[in-house]
Amino acid sequence: MQTIDTIKNLLNVINEIRKNSMDMELKISEVVEQFRVLKMYKYPIEKEQQDQVDMISENWSALVEFAEKQDFKVNELKESFAEVTQRNVNAFQEELKKEYERYMATGPGSHDVSLDDGVQALSDSMQMIDAQNIKKDEHVLSEQLFNLPISKFNELIKMEAMNQTYTMIYKIYQTFREQRNELAALPWNKLEPAILEDCAMRFSKDVKQLGQKKLTNPDQIHPFVKLQKAVNGFYLSIPQITELNHGAVKERHWEQIMRETGKDFGEGEFNLKFITLAKVFELELDQHAEKVTEITKEAKEEERNEKTMQKIDNEWKNTTFTVHKYADKGYTISGTDPIRELLETHIMVLGGVAASKYARSVKKKVAQWEHDLNLVFDVIDLWMAVQRRWIYLEAIFRSDDIKSQLPEEAKKFGKTDANYCKIMEGVYKNPNVLACCVRGEASNRIEELRILQAELDKCEKSLIQYLEGKRMSLPRFYFIPNEDLLEILGTSDPQAIQPHLQKLYDNCERLTFTQGGKIISNMVSEEGEDFEFEIPVKPENNIEEWMFRVEEEMKRTLHVHAKKGVFFYAKTDRIEWIRQQLGMIALVGSQIWWTF
Repeated sequence: MQTIDTIKNLLNVINEIRKNSMDMELKISEVVEQFRVLKMYKYPIEKEQQDQVDMISENWSALVEFAEKQDFKVNELKESFAEVTQRNVNAFQEELKKEYERYMATGPGSHDVSLDDGVQALSDSMQMIDAQNIKKDEHVLSEQLFNLPISKFNELIKMEAMNQTYTMIYKIYQTFREQRNELAALPWNKLEPAILEDCAMRFSKDVKQLGQKKLTNPDQIHPFVKLQKAVNGFYLSIPQITELNHGAVKERHWEQIMRETGKDFGEGEFNLKFITLAKVFELELDQHAEKVTEITKEAKEEERNEKTMQKIDNEWKNTTFTVHKYADKGYTISGTDPIRELLETHIMVLGGVAASKYARSVKKKVAQWEHDLNLVFDVIDLWMAVQRRWIYLEAIFRSDDIKSQLPEEAKKFGKTDANYCKIMEGVYKNPNVLACCVRGEASNRIEELRILQAELDKCEKSLIQYLEGKRMSLPRFYFIPNEDLLEILGTSDPQAIQPHLQKLYDNCERLTFTQGGKIISNMVSEEGEDFEFEIPVKPENNIEEWMFRVEEEMKRTLHVHAKKGVFFYAKTDRIEWIRQQLGMIALVGSQIWWTF
């Protein structure tokens, strides 16, 4: 029984014979001619070969004749087999339509297929098309053999054409994916942004050239749109990645970005020393560019604030008091103006940092520094006041006379003096301003100084009460400031009163001490005019007592001089009389006699 495959093979052979008939006849003629020439030149030819050449033309003619007879014999079967062929072609056409529908729905150009899945879909579709082409060729051959019209397989042609387009697209994507995966394996801490930028620009250029020069309506080709989006996303993420690679971006900023993007590096994985660029790619930074920019700006501003805080910290580590030895005991601080200027500058800087909306990372530190520096300001002001009062009282209570006259106050001051000297001893050993005013052992310094100030106030108040008692005894002491009066009272040398006499008595330059300072005999004016006391005064007992006696003797002596002057006015030549009298006596006597 003859099958369609047998007939197809037979017809195929017959067609080959017909198709090659003319070529074969020409080749036979060439062979015959070649052997004729060889024979003419008496070239030795084997008899078997010569017989084959002689029969070749006859044999070919016999083959052609046989093929024609066979073709004629199967002529009746062609019609029935042509119908079978037509049905097979129609079935194949339906199969191609289904494949085409499947191709459009799930193939490499489908809207719902990702680029990664599209790569595999493209490979699968190419294998499918190759298989369908083999079938197509068989059907076309059958149509030719049975003299049927050659069918057009439009779906197959469309799929082949689309695959050519998709191949260009997915070729770029595969290269892009490989390059991106290589970059993704790089450790974050060894990232070189320049490499990323070069890669992104290169693929952006390739995609642009593909869309402009090789594709028609590229915006309607789904894989191209996806490729363009992927490459553009990568390109647009480079600035964010570069910004995040800035040293100012800390782990807290990464955590903030993960919250914003809804991505997570995974529990236990977040460590900037160990994460790779792949983790950063997962964040899809290009979709959150504005937020990433805001966070990186915040990080840079925070770093600037942190550097400002570090600068303040470093400056105060090296800022010290200037400490001097005071007399034969204790120490004093001097030159605090530069420290005050530095305090004012840094308090103003801290105010600016605190007002910044990016001060979150240093908020506690700023608050602590503002508290400390304002406290240092208060401590220095209080300290200088305490130091001035201590120097003032120390000079007073150093006097043995003051100690003897104010034993209780001297004892209290001695205790306060010891406490203050202990503090100053610590300052001498470590003159750092912060260590002396607010840090470490000095954390309660302002309270210590307030206690010292209160104690010194008590000592000074007792001293003022003491001075008030002296002034009550000798009211002329009201003309003398406390410091001068304490200087007078603080010594047992009577002549300590000399520099202050003009404050006590108008135009009184000095007192004349005789007999080794044991007797006050004269009072001398600024012009050198003097008079001798009628009864010399002994500077004995308390100064207010003997100064009172000096004042009384001054008045009594001048009274005697006035009476004598008036008495001798009428008995002595006026010029001579004037020369003999004190100036004030001459004036008084003249006025008395003028009005007499």
